[in-house]
Amino acid sequence: MPWYPGADRRYLTQYWDGGRWLILLTESALRLENTWIALDDIAEVAYWSRTYMSFGTPYYAPRPRVERAFSVTDVHGTVTTLAMNWPGYFDNDEKRVAFSGLVEISRRMIEPRITERILATLHRGEQFTVKDGWAYLSLHRDGMTARTLRTHQAAWSDFYTVDVNPYFNNMDPIELTGQARLWVTRGGKPHLMTGLTTMVPNAVVLGSLLPACARRFGAR
Repeated sequence: MPWYPGADRRYLTQYWDGGRWLILLTESALRLENTWIALDDIAEVAYWSRTYMSFGTPYYAPRPRVERAFSVTDVHGTVTTLAMNWPGYFDNDEKRVAFSGLVEISRRMIEPRITERILATLHRGEQFTVKDGWAYLSLHRDGMTARTLRTHQAAWSDFYTVDVNPYFNNMDPIELTGQARLWVTRGGKPHLMTGLTTMVPNAVVLGSLLPACARRFGAR
């Protein structure tokens, strides 16, 4: 497999793309291509994997195109993005393995750090907002406000569940679907409150952030 443990214990893991070490991870930093980013300096993270189908003709079969990328923004506003696209009839296994490894790194070592910082922000009485074009999800100590077609509000005690799936392709803002989807309880039944694309910075963090907020603020 292209992912290897660090033999000299300098790196926790590293990814070999056939010609170079494309990704390196230490206890405190991540390298994407030639750029090192301190884990504690990452303010935003985003990743997505979407498959687009073209229309076929009598002479050509439909050809899928995979758009896949991993992006981080540091506290200084510098954005580092590693694209792993594959325009072809079949997906590329090595690019898929590289992407899934970065998702695991994010969930274990990046998103928990961001979650704790956002929780501290909310605890101070400030708000945190994730914007997806004209739609948004805003969090505060008393609950959540989401706008898609209409604006909805919910208390933390109404939180039901959240699902973050960067591979989910059924994107439809009119139906409130997306790769990061939030459900709340209304009248004793779960309802989909909003859905955001994981291309939006920190939408993936909602998977760990929202349950943590419900635990911390829901019993107030």
